[in-house]
Amino acid sequence: MGWVMMSERDFHRIEVLAQVDDRRLSVQNGANLLDVTRRQMFRFLKTYRTEGGTGIRYRARGKAPNNQIHDAKRDYAVALVKEKYEDFGPTLAAEMLAEHHGSKVSRETLHKWMQGAGLWLSRKQRRTFYQPRSRRECFGELNIEILCANSSQAKGHVERANRTLQDRLVKELRLAVISSIEDGNVFLPGFIERYNAKFANAPARSDTLHRALNIAPDRMSEVFCLRDKRHVTKDLMLKYGRKRIELAENDLTCDLVGTYVDAYELADGRIQVRAKGVTLPYTIMNPERLITHTAITENKHLSAVLVHIKEEQDKAASKPKVKPVSAKNGYVKNGRSPGRPSKLELHYAAKRAAAAQTGSES
Repeated sequence: MGWVMMSERDFHRIEVLAQVDDRRLSVQNGANLLDVTRRQMFRFLKTYRTEGGTGIRYRARGKAPNNQIHDAKRDYAVALVKEKYEDFGPTLAAEMLAEHHGSKVSRETLHKWMQGAGLWLSRKQRRTFYQPRSRRECFGELNIEILCANSSQAKGHVERANRTLQDRLVKELRLAVISSIEDGNVFLPGFIERYNAKFANAPARSDTLHRALNIAPDRMSEVFCLRDKRHVTKDLMLKYGRKRIELAENDLTCDLVGTYVDAYELADGRIQVRAKGVTLPYTIMNPERLITHTAITENKHLSAVLVHIKEEQDKAASKPKVKPVSAKNGYVKNGRSPGRPSKLELHYAAKRAAAAQTGSES
């Protein structure tokens, strides 16, 4: 008899079955040790007594699985992917094979085949690292135009499912050999229909669940705004958005010292300060500040007004230098007096003089 391949689980079953067959272990305890039912335990005992320990091993070991895909089908699918869908992912490539070539392969199987053929890398293998670059203000030297973050050119066209649409749509346009806007518009309705049939989810309820508007339409600006709390100092001052705001002194604001008020930033840029629902009058006390190129670049609410202010500030004459009162009276700094030398300085000075005298004598 030749060698018989068995797993550790098979050896454990044979050991328990031998103890049960020798009546050193009950059938129920043996079933508990093997984590099987009592009925299955009797089946194992019958096989063990008729065929011995070799009958317990897994009978399909070393045999090809019944659902194994033929090598010819694998080679055909890999050849199609290399020829037409080399830059496709496994999911989209499997859909294209089933739709255009009648070859139905699961995404997981095609993923394994593409990895074996070197056509697909995992996300970890595709990850690249970039060295950080130092930032320099070279807009004028390099003729670089600053695009504001609130412009469509800087944002780009953002879609809800950009990772899917920008991948599938572009590749299907290429497969359909479409290179003009007119042909693309003709192709788009069919693509939308197929895309929605695959990815759209039907709502659980078809009726609308929007609630009726329960506030006056003119109060919508109070809902769609930024709201925050700010502390009022003893000078009736508060800070918001790099602004110093001074509240007007009246009977209501005098009682707000040391408390918090609500600051509303509306959609049109206006700021409202309220206390207990009452709008408070205020004055912005911000001093004039110089605008730099860095501030212009980093400000997400950039507009042409900031650039104009910067140009006007550059044209303005420099402010005269303010002299202190002592300088106006003719005082001139003479520098600090040397003071008395230390004992260490006197010691080294004597050594240098002795060394100089010895050198002159020799």
